[in-house]
Amino acid sequence: MKILIVDDENIKLVSMRDYLARRGYEVDTAESGEEAMELLHMSMYDVVVADLKLPGMDSIDHLKRVKEGPNARAEVVVITAYGSIPLAVEAMRAGAFDFLTKPFGNEQLAAVLERAAGKRKQRRKEEARGREFAREISAQVVGDSPRMRQVRDMIEICASSDANVLISGETGTGKDLVASIIHKNSRRHSYPFVKVSCALFPYQLFESELYGHEKGSFTGAVRTKKGRFELASHGTLYLDDVDDIPYELQVKLLRVIEEKEFERLGSTTTIRTDARIIASTKKDLTRCIAAGLFREDLYYRLNVLRINLPPLRERK
Repeated sequence: MKILIVDDENIKLVSMRDYLARRGYEVDTAESGEEAMELLHMSMYDVVVADLKLPGMDSIDHLKRVKEGPNARAEVVVITAYGSIPLAVEAMRAGAFDFLTKPFGNEQLAAVLERAAGKRKQRRKEEARGREFAREISAQVVGDSPRMRQVRDMIEICASSDANVLISGETGTGKDLVASIIHKNSRRHSYPFVKVSCALFPYQLFESELYGHEKGSFTGAVRTKKGRFELASHGTLYLDDVDDIPYELQVKLLRVIEEKEFERLGSTTTIRTDARIIASTKKDLTRCIAAGLFREDLYYRLNVLRINLPPLRERK
């Protein structure tokens, strides 16, 4: 890892340089802001360690120039005197990674640099994952029309968010695929992706499938069963064909989404849920609302982020 240290105290500067060099870092030094800016335009650095009180240069201005220049991706660690903590906080708001308060030992500096290295490693992983995600979207969500480009953009937005998503489109347009891609590339990707095909379950069993039931809670309930909300804990619950949920059952689903808790059938014990909801519909839900078939309040809870999938005939 390549480090630039900027400090006008020569003794401290040499001490930090020699200590870090012995630990395997490649280190350049500068004793003024002007000298530092010259080096920053000639070389690429992983971390810049800079004293906030440099002669002839405003400290926050120096930080902003680093973040706007060729080394914008470098992590910046600022050095501050004990009485300058508010200035260090301002530097953090302007993009600094961390700060060290004088006097500090070289071991403290090394610990901060290790954390900075960890952050850079994590960022590289996320960027690589982002590039893989973009390739996956292009390969699986095919089409060059403006509407399909908009769909791919919205998939990326949905994957980076934790908000509920409503996917609309005709049968066969790939709603299940889009839901799966969003989950796979979200922060919940290591947790379950649980699908509920709302059109498949009869009225009497729908609540049992979503919320679970206790043994003996109804005829045929021979054992306790976890519902889909419970199985999707920390992950994503995908409600496929949400337009097929009977109107009378929609109010309970709304309550669970709003309050993030429910009870199994036959139980009074409340279970918390943090499952993210992705729903799909083959119908225009606004028309269903107008016809009295779908709750408007439930629609707005689901329709936080929206992806409209065009028919296959309109994707070229």
